[in-house]
Amino acid sequence: MRPMPINWISTYLYCKRKLYLEQAMEIGSSDEKYPLKLDLKYRIFDKINAVDEEVVKSIKSFKKLDEIQMIFRRKYYEIANAVIEEGEESLSKINYSVANFFHEIWPFILKEVNFRADNLFNFMIRRKIYSDELWKELFPKHLSEVRLENNMLKGVVDRIEIYPEHIVPVELKNSKGPNEGVWPGDRLQVESYMVLAEGNFGKKVKHGFVNYLGSGEKRLIKNNEFVEDYLSTILDSIDKCLKGKLPNFVKNRNKCTKCPLKGECYKIKS
Repeated sequence: MRPMPINWISTYLYCKRKLYLEQAMEIGSSDEKYPLKLDLKYRIFDKINAVDEEVVKSIKSFKKLDEIQMIFRRKYYEIANAVIEEGEESLSKINYSVANFFHEIWPFILKEVNFRADNLFNFMIRRKIYSDELWKELFPKHLSEVRLENNMLKGVVDRIEIYPEHIVPVELKNSKGPNEGVWPGDRLQVESYMVLAEGNFGKKVKHGFVNYLGSGEKRLIKNNEFVEDYLSTILDSIDKCLKGKLPNFVKNRNKCTKCPLKGECYKIKS
């Protein structure tokens, strides 16, 4: 079995029928632009992650927050432009302009600018150190849009916090979380990233977080010795589901309200 995309797990737990329609029957969005845009986005963030050390070491004296933001902004703008220029021919083949893609990706980059600048500025204020020493002492360091994979799973985690002895995967959700804990699909998603991150980075993963941006809450998910076995069971269930018959409708039809496949789904008899 090839590595399974982590986002299949959330879909499976939410609605098995939707996952089956998308993956077994190939019903859903056929936007040919999506894979290319996603690849360009990941390439941009790979390069952004790679220049963090260079940016931090370039700060050799105290800077105001807006000055640090501008340093990050200029560097990330340069990176984005270079990657998009490399992809210009591919974008033109699918009738998508460089300008359109830049305006689509730039808000994501600006969020990263503000996040990293704030983190760096607050650390610098507390420690009053700069340049090489600042980079050496700066923790946590951050990576964003990180591609992870092993023989079971593959996915892209929103953020990884790097500490000297361990790392912490963080998944960002625009929604609000439940009153307590996290939604089941979100839990398994972060648990999947914990397994992948530990193998890919060779560092201990004690826990991860779901950051519910809608409520501003960051919910802890602890790692445990049973996570990998449980994930293996879920992946086997998904594999059997996709090789079997179309699942029945979900009992909670409220889930169908905003589903983009609702029209097609209702036409097909179980």
